[in-house]
Amino acid sequence: MMADQVRVFAPGSIGNVGPGLDILGLAVAGAGDTVTLSWNDDSTTIITDPGGPGIPTDPDRNTAAIAATAVLARVGLDRGLRISIRKG
Repeated sequence: MMADQVRVFAPGSIGNVGPGLDILGLAVAGAGDTVTLSWNDDSTTIITDPGGPGIPTDPDRNTAAIAATAVLARVGLDRGLRISIRKG
């Protein structure tokens, strides 16, 4: 049985991970983005809330949509998604 909705949180960072001060970015608590995905009624993927101005609502230009549709294609599911993003 597949879930109808999934919510994931990706912690924020202040830089590339490497030696020195960059590693402190991993210690930032609370900052990050939350992406909520649910099945769409048809096979198209839509962005219902991009999370802020200037973030693409076109699924072919939105990084969350690109990643999600690539996973669906990889596992052989021909389904659409509804994606909502909360920027933190």
